[in-house]
Amino acid sequence: MSSECYRIAAEGWRILSQYKESREGARHLLKWLAKIMDITFIGIRYFDSVSDYGWEERVLRNKASLPAQFETSRLKSRPFPVGKSSWLLDASESAEEEYGSLLDLFAEQWLSGTVPAAISKGNRPREADSNNDVNNAWVAVSRSARIVLNRLSQLGQSVKPLLLIGETGSGRSHVAALIHKNGFDPSKPFLREPDPIDFSAGGTCFIPSWENASARYRSLYLNTPARIIASAKSGNGEDVLRKEWKDLTGGEGLILTVPSLRERKEDIPLLADEFLKTGAASCGRKSPVLSPAAMELLYHYSWPGNTRELKETMIRSLSYAEKELVPEDLPAAIRGSRNASTDRPFPEKLIAIEYRALKEELTRQRGNMTRTARALGLTPRQVSWRVRKYGIDPRDFKPQRRNTAKL
Repeated sequence: MSSECYRIAAEGWRILSQYKESREGARHLLKWLAKIMDITFIGIRYFDSVSDYGWEERVLRNKASLPAQFETSRLKSRPFPVGKSSWLLDASESAEEEYGSLLDLFAEQWLSGTVPAAISKGNRPREADSNNDVNNAWVAVSRSARIVLNRLSQLGQSVKPLLLIGETGSGRSHVAALIHKNGFDPSKPFLREPDPIDFSAGGTCFIPSWENASARYRSLYLNTPARIIASAKSGNGEDVLRKEWKDLTGGEGLILTVPSLRERKEDIPLLADEFLKTGAASCGRKSPVLSPAAMELLYHYSWPGNTRELKETMIRSLSYAEKELVPEDLPAAIRGSRNASTDRPFPEKLIAIEYRALKEELTRQRGNMTRTARALGLTPRQVSWRVRKYGIDPRDFKPQRRNTAKL
């Protein structure tokens, strides 16, 4: 699928997540799809095999221009990837083929929990304070993000210790908070790396950098009344870490891999838009619109700092953007991805350019990370990510101290 299709999918995801009742969400999604696909008729036939509950929603456009006898028999049916649900279309063969993969993506979102199956069993809206509904704050357009979304409700209803594995900035603490919010009692405290003696109140305890915790503290953490959600970086030694977690928890511990932003690029349009709106609201201003050219650059950039880097980039770009955020408002490193291949988001040639530019600027700034970041149009954290990524030691660029020891 093209990045434009993913932009459409992101907007569809937003429409689905705005409505508490799945049938109402379907109705608004159909109206929007009929308009952007420029087709006369589109519908959904939904069937829940667990409860034997089903319904059908249809949207008919341009009624005044329709013939007196509109034949529904000519409608095409496109089944969902699984189950008995299907799309109904009155479209040309070319339009059906063009949007087929997009419709399949919407169907997967539907079935994997973006619109939870539980709310399709009746026409009543969800209760506002229900603890069993997955929180839509986890954006899930991409397949890897939908896998996480599909497990949030299940993990929230479990008391077993959980290990989240992912890259720096991938959103592990956010996932932990969502699991707690969708748990048995979200009113209990959500503690971030407290002392083990503070666990008497129960609730959920989030432990970052589990891989660096001592054996003594690991044992203390896992023998408390609180629900433990630990977090560890992916990479070297991950297999050993997984085995140790299973051994420490007696085989009961759960593990969830949080995907990097490179693995969920389809989510970038919606994430970028949300970060822009949140940042603009905090400044008391209207959010700028992301131009297609800027979105292409965001889509093809490698994001070594993951969603955290994307958030910081959007907030920083607000200082330059007015009504529309254009490529010139983005950091130089991201603008450098303008010529990136769509087959290889961050080709070796571009990596070499970034590596050389980083070393040259560190040399000019004598290893000072803050000044290097300012010169390159990046934040200090973004420079820190790249330094770690390339295995560069900033101390190598500092002036050598003179040996003042007396002979």
